[in-house]
Amino acid sequence: MYFKAIRGAITVEKDDPVEIREASLELLSRIIEENKLEEKELISIIFSVTRDITSFNPATAVRLSGYKEVALFCVQEAFIRGQMDHTIRVLVHAQRKTNDEMRHIYLKKAKKLRPDRVIKYDSNVG
Repeated sequence: MYFKAIRGAITVEKDDPVEIREASLELLSRIIEENKLEEKELISIIFSVTRDITSFNPATAVRLSGYKEVALFCVQEAFIRGQMDHTIRVLVHAQRKTNDEMRHIYLKKAKKLRPDRVIKYDSNVG
């Protein structure tokens, strides 16, 4: 078995519970889809949010969407002057039978955080 860690990030326009929920699920869905993961392979999902996101917890969105067995956690990031606002980051830990390369996913304005990953994996680079 191989232990894998997959990173990703997405931004929201404002601190809105519906937008945060949808963005969190979109990010996780893309990570699962692009890496061909099954729910039983997921060990933990750790979210972090910038301090301007306070109205909804991304981990709660995932739990409410039906993920029952995976460990979920969300923390607020340390404030760093100049950091990108309204950003949700995720770290997904999975255990795989194969040693396939994992694809890290950066969406919306978060593409700026890792342009090297976006160019390699996202055909909608803009």
